[in-house]
Amino acid sequence: MVKNKRRHGLFFFILALIIAIASTWGNKTWISYQKYKNEYDQQSKISHYFADFNVTQHHADGSLDYKLSGKHLSHWSGTKSSEISELQIVSYEDKKPSFNMTAAQAIMRNEEKVLELHDSIIIKDLQSDPISVLTTDFLRYYPDKKWINTESQVKFVSGTTILTGKGMDSKLDENKLRIHADVHSTFEKK
Repeated sequence: MVKNKRRHGLFFFILALIIAIASTWGNKTWISYQKYKNEYDQQSKISHYFADFNVTQHHADGSLDYKLSGKHLSHWSGTKSSEISELQIVSYEDKKPSFNMTAAQAIMRNEEKVLELHDSIIIKDLQSDPISVLTTDFLRYYPDKKWINTESQVKFVSGTTILTGKGMDSKLDENKLRIHADVHSTFEKK
């Protein structure tokens, strides 16, 4: 009889130990899930939303650097990024517009200080005569460096000259354009 009580005691001890371990594991799993869910919710919540907005950046002397505008801007503080639809950027040099950039969509990555443009991108060099136009479907723009680059197909038109290729980079304030590969040029008669 004493043996049976010991077996029952040992059985209940092991059962209690299994329940304690399972409860601890279940609690840790629940806490991890809640933490993940909260982080996901934070990243997916829009913290700012603007419609038909304009933003200007000025130099230290007060002169205009660029204007950024769009149809909609949605900012997610959890991802530190913003999405912009119908983007337009006008950059200025010597108080005159130097280039105009438009895109159907853009993603502003604040930590990297880069603007990723998507779909129907058109860049016009307003200081060239005739006005030069670059088109592509994806582009990265670094406003602080006035630098653009892409690995996508590009088309550059200036007067009667048409250049096409794959990938390019350009320092906008130096009026230099480098197409990386598959460069083809066409000269049209007037």
